[in-house]
Amino acid sequence: MPPPRLSSLPEYIASLAALGRRPAIIEQGLYRGASIDYGGLLGKAFAWREELRRRGVKPGDRVMLWGASGIAWATAFYGCVLQGAVLVPLDASFSAGFAKRVREQTEAVLLCGDHEGAEVSFAEIAALALAPGPEAAIPAPPPETLLEIVYTSGATSEPKGVMITHGNLLANLRPIAQEIGKYKPKARLFLPLRFLHLIPLSHLFGQVMGLLIPPLLESAVIYPESQAPAQWAETIHRHRASAMIAVPQQIQIFSQWAAGLAGVTLGDAASYGRRRGVMWSWWHFRKLHRRLGWKMWAFISGGAALAPEIEDFWKALGYAVIQGYGLTETAPAIAITHPFKIRRGAVGRMLAGVETKMGADGEILVRGGNVSPGYYRNAEATQAAFADGWLHTGDLGRIDEEGNLHFLGRKKEVIVTADGLNVYPDDVERALNQQPDIAESAAVEKKTGQVHSVVVLRPGLPPSALDRALAHANAALEPHQRVRGASLWPEAQLPRTASTGKLQRVAIAAWVNRRAEGDAPPVSAAGAADWRAFVAQRWNIPNERLRPEASLDADLGLSSLDRVELWSWLEAHIPGAVDEPTLTAARTVQDLDRLAGRSSVPTAAGSRPAAAAAPALLTNQAEWPLRPSLRRFRAAAFPALVFPALYTAVSRVDIGGREHLANLQRPVLFIANHQSLLDVPVIVRALPAAWRPWLAPAMGVDPFAAALDSHASRWRRFRAWRRFELLRAFFNAYLLSERGAVAAALRHTGRVADLGFCPLIFPEGRRTPDGRLHPFRPGIGVFVANLRLPVVPIRLNGLFEILPYKARWPRRGKARVEFGAPLYFPHQSPDEITTALQTWFRIGL
Repeated sequence: MPPPRLSSLPEYIASLAALGRRPAIIEQGLYRGASIDYGGLLGKAFAWREELRRRGVKPGDRVMLWGASGIAWATAFYGCVLQGAVLVPLDASFSAGFAKRVREQTEAVLLCGDHEGAEVSFAEIAALALAPGPEAAIPAPPPETLLEIVYTSGATSEPKGVMITHGNLLANLRPIAQEIGKYKPKARLFLPLRFLHLIPLSHLFGQVMGLLIPPLLESAVIYPESQAPAQWAETIHRHRASAMIAVPQQIQIFSQWAAGLAGVTLGDAASYGRRRGVMWSWWHFRKLHRRLGWKMWAFISGGAALAPEIEDFWKALGYAVIQGYGLTETAPAIAITHPFKIRRGAVGRMLAGVETKMGADGEILVRGGNVSPGYYRNAEATQAAFADGWLHTGDLGRIDEEGNLHFLGRKKEVIVTADGLNVYPDDVERALNQQPDIAESAAVEKKTGQVHSVVVLRPGLPPSALDRALAHANAALEPHQRVRGASLWPEAQLPRTASTGKLQRVAIAAWVNRRAEGDAPPVSAAGAADWRAFVAQRWNIPNERLRPEASLDADLGLSSLDRVELWSWLEAHIPGAVDEPTLTAARTVQDLDRLAGRSSVPTAAGSRPAAAAAPALLTNQAEWPLRPSLRRFRAAAFPALVFPALYTAVSRVDIGGREHLANLQRPVLFIANHQSLLDVPVIVRALPAAWRPWLAPAMGVDPFAAALDSHASRWRRFRAWRRFELLRAFFNAYLLSERGAVAAALRHTGRVADLGFCPLIFPEGRRTPDGRLHPFRPGIGVFVANLRLPVVPIRLNGLFEILPYKARWPRRGKARVEFGAPLYFPHQSPDEITTALQTWFRIGL
């Protein structure tokens, strides 16, 4: 690719078409993925520009973007810049009331996104047909031209929007591009990179790292839907990601998960690394490196300061930690860590063109081309923040002898004790969070001038655990820093900002002081995330039914699909608490209490539920059957080996409805009634030759459970594995069971479809014992709803008569395969889908 043209943002975006077929964005949903290359992304961006013109959106008009990050968000951003529209990005979690006030304030002419009330949905933007680029050069807007208005708070107070100009963003982008240009020839061997991107694109740091810097490296960005650390790790490994871009809270959650996988504490790992070196750490923690993949090497943190112990942890494991510091008002960076010049505890060196000085009280003051002109229609706030020609950041810091900036905390959050000494909350919180009983904490100032902590305890601990934890933390603090009082926060997590995950210490301090005056609501005894509260609210189960001996299935009525949702919640709130196979094996409320760490009663030897063979098989599905070499093998093996063998049992196969496949694009989801063990080879025989090697039939787990049964003989285990591997090799079969790890099976089915294969599912879940159609399992509706594939129904006849249930040998005869027209379910619920599919089979073609 020729050097990017950074004379203007529209010209830079248009120049990305030179990247052509290089991957640009990968969306990784819970079960399916989608991707687009730079040529396709720019084609959609120009199509969106034309759509904006058609709708009468002129340069300077405001366009709101309110939804999840991904292809549609990027398309809308690029298209708006090309048209000259002013973007108004909103975090997907902001309320409808806040969005309404922002729209009124900015007078936005168009709202685009995922939320109700949007004039254009992101689905419509993603579906745009590609349009060619402009024939003439795109005019460059003046640097002072408004680019976007960024709202960084979703609180109920009056919205405050930061104005960002084209010149502001270019002032940030140009020095980064210049530095990348110096090292890019040397790093060519490692390019292109792939970044797992967890920061919303509504955040300015998210836009720069997700939409503007990756093209400079000819690299792709991955946007995951899941917020579970285990799924982040799976996405990193699957897509061969090189770095994770995240806010400190997300990296901390991922660190806790990684430490649990490695079997160490954060401090222990860092200590090992300092004593024994990086090479020893790479070998000692090779299980984690294998889990993340050998291309993963860095964490890029922004939005807030990263705790030193988290930085030490990943450094000890052999990963680089790259930090940045800035504000939305600085578009967004002031300082960035150089990847090859990392200094522990520092947030980097100042970017070229950025002037920085420290105020008399240690406040960081900034000016330069990257600094915003102020707040939109808010002269009072602008005057307060932009005094004397400098932006007053409200942050405290220092610059070391090497020119690195160290972030010390928020000025308004610094605690001034009764003795007049300054206490930085980060220092106190670091000591508190190192205590094993504390999940998270906030240090704030009481009106009496004392250091007060607000704490969330680990799940299942009594309030008395707080005293022990405070005593140990105070022992590590200086006398003036020590905590003089503490409160348990009444909810599962401390309040944080939506975009960056920063602690809302000012709000927490206000709560503490109101509580001291008797105005705040009482604090509950349990300050940790509680799965019981989630279950009670989600499925309307009264607390009295959550008895220790209550069965999750019979008493609470939780289906295996409900367990998927519960597992996702546990992963998000108690990272690494339990894996899905172990949760699948849990039978009672007491089992779940133990798994989630709630119960203080030690588990008796052998009483912890062990993962069953079915979940273990489902969560370890190999992908080698999906290789192109195996697909070519099947294309040759079907007519040479499979069909001659099939002819010994099935004398003739009558085929109907193949015309429904003529204009259909792979992948599709095939479903069929289940008549006999011959169903799959007969369906393969009935498919057009071009479709045959792309079939991926799902099988039940029970016939292969002996492969992992430690009580079975070696011969039985070998025979089960041999049968399983042969079916994988010849038919691309994989496992599926509603009684096993359903989320894992859904993800594997999605992976199969993403590669262009067509899953085949038998909704009855078992072979018919009497030749009649039996009720469909409810899981088929969940699969159809989540996989978002056209459904092609297949009716089988005659195979039950050839090989009845439990028969050892077939009786030769004729069979019929009838393909139905594809069915689409864009908005129906899983229950409605299941009913519709079963009705189709009962009524007939």
